[in-house]
Amino acid sequence: MENGNRTSRQRIRREIPLFPLRSTSIAAAGYARKWRILRLRYSGGRTYDYLGVSQEVFRAFLAAPSKGQFVNWRIKPHYPYARVH
Repeated sequence: MENGNRTSRQRIRREIPLFPLRSTSIAAAGYARKWRILRLRYSGGRTYDYLGVSQEVFRAFLAAPSKGQFVNWRIKPHYPYARVH
């Protein structure tokens, strides 16, 4: 089962393209609607997947005047996450 999970994670990793953002704290973002995963690459270079994020929350994130503040208030406290290596 572990090998199957690893294969799924690798496939998901490849299938979430990132696009650049105008933000001082977040360099790029991507969203996989099928898996409800928000992927963020921070300005420092680390990338994280936030799990269970709805498409509506992703749209609100894109519309937010401050992406970093939105993530700190509306994403981090409410969704589990995993670092992407």
